[in-house]
Amino acid sequence: MQKSDLLEKLSIKNPNFSHSDSKIALDSLIRDLSNALSEKQRIEIRGFGAFSTRERKPIRGRNPKSGKAIELESRSIIYFRPSKLLKNRINK
Repeated sequence: MQKSDLLEKLSIKNPNFSHSDSKIALDSLIRDLSNALSEKQRIEIRGFGAFSTRERKPIRGRNPKSGKAIELESRSIIYFRPSKLLKNRINK
């Protein structure tokens, strides 16, 4: 599902809101979630799951073109843990 598909479903399920209102709400939600994750905050949505960040250690990599060894710095990744409810819905 793409953002436009989600926006269309929101507009259909909430006829009291205009399409532009739904777009503003969705953009605001995405922006706030992104900001929270960039500040290393944990986001928990009951019945759906939890988003958090995890730190990865620096590793030694290799440039595929030249074959030269390079050091890759430590980095943060986004981790998602689904709720039991979501796991049950998917596995039915």
